[in-house]
Amino acid sequence: MRPDAPRLTLSLTALLAASLWPQAAGAVTVSDNFTGGSAQLNWLVFGGACMTAGNGSGTIPACGSKDPSGNTQIGGYSGTLPDSNGNGALRLTNSAGSQSGAIVYNSLFPSSSGLQATFTSYTYDGDSGGSARNGADGMSFFLLTAIPSAVGSFGGSLGYSCSNVNSPYNGIIGGYLGLGMDEYGNFPNGGYYNDNTSSGPGAKPQNISLRGAGSVAASSLGTQFGRSFSASMVQSVCRNGNYNGTSVMNYPFISIPGTSGGVYQLPSSQPMANESATRRGQAVPISYKLKITPANLLSLWYSYNNGAYVPVITNYDINNTAVSGPLPSQITFGFAASTGASRNVHEISCFQAQPFTQSASSSGLNSQQTTLIRTGTQQYVASYHADNWWGSLASYALQGNTSTGQVSVASTATWDSSCVLTGGSCATTGTSNMNAQTSRAILSWSGSQGIPFQWANLTAGQQSAISPDGNGSARVSYLRGARGNEVTTLGSGLFRDRDSVLGDLINSSPIWVGPPQNNYQASWSDKLYPSASPAENATGAQTYPAYQSANATRTNVVYNGGNDGMLHGFRSGANDANGNYVATNNDGQEVLAYLPAAVQANTVQYSNPTYPHQYFVDATPVADDLFYNSAWHTWLIGGLGAGGQAMYMLDVSNPANFSETNAASLVVSEINSGTLSCVNKATCGNDLGYTFGTPVIARFHNGQWGAVFGNGYNSANGHAVIFIMLVNSSGAPSFYELDTGSGSANDPSGAGGKNGIYYTTVADLDGDNTADYIYAGDLFGNVWRFDVTGSTPSSWSVSQFGKGAASPLFTTQYTYCSSAQISAGSCTPSLQPITSKLLVTAIPTGNTSPRVLVSFGTGQKIPFTTNSADVYAGGTQSLYGVWDWDMSGWNTLTGQSAYYSQAAPPAA
Repeated sequence: MRPDAPRLTLSLTALLAASLWPQAAGAVTVSDNFTGGSAQLNWLVFGGACMTAGNGSGTIPACGSKDPSGNTQIGGYSGTLPDSNGNGALRLTNSAGSQSGAIVYNSLFPSSSGLQATFTSYTYDGDSGGSARNGADGMSFFLLTAIPSAVGSFGGSLGYSCSNVNSPYNGIIGGYLGLGMDEYGNFPNGGYYNDNTSSGPGAKPQNISLRGAGSVAASSLGTQFGRSFSASMVQSVCRNGNYNGTSVMNYPFISIPGTSGGVYQLPSSQPMANESATRRGQAVPISYKLKITPANLLSLWYSYNNGAYVPVITNYDINNTAVSGPLPSQITFGFAASTGASRNVHEISCFQAQPFTQSASSSGLNSQQTTLIRTGTQQYVASYHADNWWGSLASYALQGNTSTGQVSVASTATWDSSCVLTGGSCATTGTSNMNAQTSRAILSWSGSQGIPFQWANLTAGQQSAISPDGNGSARVSYLRGARGNEVTTLGSGLFRDRDSVLGDLINSSPIWVGPPQNNYQASWSDKLYPSASPAENATGAQTYPAYQSANATRTNVVYNGGNDGMLHGFRSGANDANGNYVATNNDGQEVLAYLPAAVQANTVQYSNPTYPHQYFVDATPVADDLFYNSAWHTWLIGGLGAGGQAMYMLDVSNPANFSETNAASLVVSEINSGTLSCVNKATCGNDLGYTFGTPVIARFHNGQWGAVFGNGYNSANGHAVIFIMLVNSSGAPSFYELDTGSGSANDPSGAGGKNGIYYTTVADLDGDNTADYIYAGDLFGNVWRFDVTGSTPSSWSVSQFGKGAASPLFTTQYTYCSSAQISAGSCTPSLQPITSKLLVTAIPTGNTSPRVLVSFGTGQKIPFTTNSADVYAGGTQSLYGVWDWDMSGWNTLTGQSAYYSQAAPPAA
């Protein structure tokens, strides 16, 4: 039990004043950001609730210099109140003990079409109260069936429910649903001697919890039972949930599926209150999104520090008289907070409520297009939905107008991969009832070979990692698309209830693989080594034109990495032998999927009913042709982006062979930072980071084919490195590393950050389809050139430009700060990182070496997490064009003149 302020009752004067405000029962959307001098809506005010930038107008008073108890108002935008107009918030409590405040919307909102409500909370400047040492009571948001004249008890009741311990024990009248944002932990603390009603698992600090309907107050009980109720009688009803044997709804605890005790507790890395913050800008914003559909299905998400929304409860049926019952046709809503014996500032901003049907139809709120690619006949659009994290890859036909010559895109999709895998109604194709695809070829990696992704085929170690709860076999079935173990609307089930079997498609772009289309010759020669005997010319070797002819009619497949743990391949028709498009199998059926071994353990989180968004296969792969073992092949190679430090390689030459039976031949290899070993450096796995870039497949001067990729972001060593994969005559890959040596000690800004390379560009300067140089930019803003003109891998190196050691061709602008300046906050280091592919253009110059122009832009985006939004590189970012021509005079110019002078081409 905690000492708290008494229950708050609205004054008659406030009721009369509020009744003069225009009512909004017919409004479609209501919103109030609370940032200005007055509230935008008509609110009833209880206790110390006030506007931090208030000017005395509107229905919520200005905060003033003191709270109702006489304590100085602190915090806000600048650290002292009042806030300037546009920088305010709704304050429910000042940072002092025994504070409480609440507001209730003084109108009824039409809810027959469901409801979506969103808002953002700030909790800061506290004294580390409670067992979690970071909170004072907390805040609540609630839905009511009628406009009340008073709010509920404070303490653990948070202004919503009745109290077992805090006189006069009354709860709010007309309560329908209460959301507790509970720092101290008593909102779910039910039981006879505990803080809150008769139900609940006990004290749980740092929690998000829910309570159902109730009207346990002296006046409402008196009306219900036809007699007066004393405070002790109200307390008895609250504690027991009945009066004289008649059950009374007393804000029953709603158990959240997939949580411990039915309470969602935030991880320790996400404290609800920032105790050391003294103003709002230092506090962590926590945003909430609550939805109730017209079918009475409740969903709730939160976003910490503008990060990804995390589901707390999804599609839970509250049409249960033991919980809340059907959503009324009209409701109102409100906020409340209290501090009890501890202290915290509690503030709210950016409130909005609208009907669910309106929010669901807003593509801007619910769907984000990530990538669009076009082929000759189709346009493919990848997108994702942040609500419950699912994705879509849809194909739209391109339509030509013979009269105007214009090409348009069909308004209705030919197919949508989400609908293909999930079944049911499909809005994008206009299909009312689709059958979900049930037969799938899903592959993985055992550590030594490709395997079917089936429970029986996983190694013992993989089974253990994917089954910490003993549900591994069922989890594999879930990942393969089975829906039977998903949490139901009544809260039963093992795994997360999915809107779609297809996960969100965010940073991985779709790639189309059809007939072989490279402009390769039948006979090969190496212009640097004309006496070499290319394996492509050997007797009996398949020529590239023969490979093209043999695969002219192979199935077109669109591949896309997904954050459901898999790379997916969807069929999209084919060409006939004459090159004409045939749409017979243009239906989006999945023909292949690959779930990397590197992400298997994380699928435990993906199936969690309260799944916090994670990345899995989130980088764009490449598919291209290469030669070995006297024949041509098409390989697909990709990384995981933020999903992991790994790369995978698949043989996708013949989609007719795609089956789990052929897993060993289809999966070439998978490497990760723990298993990668290079021929020239056994410990090169320490240089493999999160692989965001797309590899490049190429031929090299030693006669082998292979691929090049950057080492990515945040490797253990933190150097800028590229890897070259070579494929031997039997198709087995080996790896080489070219290390620039540029790591944290070389950070030109002085910040000591880690370096890395995202993308590489292969340059063939003499037109023989063999790599001569590789160019790449790094996170420090260096442009590197790698010399692979030698006929042996041991001769390949990082270019030195006459400096006797690996040196960059060019370095972008930066701001240097000393460690003392960084510690004092007097200087902000900045870089111009290069995280995109360099454009390399070779310009012929007669009998001399070609002049090479390297063009690129700078900048970096670190993808959002559950703890933060997308993070972009600070400072000024630029576009550059750099000549690679005068090795003796390069990089001798300094300052901005270097950028201008070297950007101009030399005289012919």
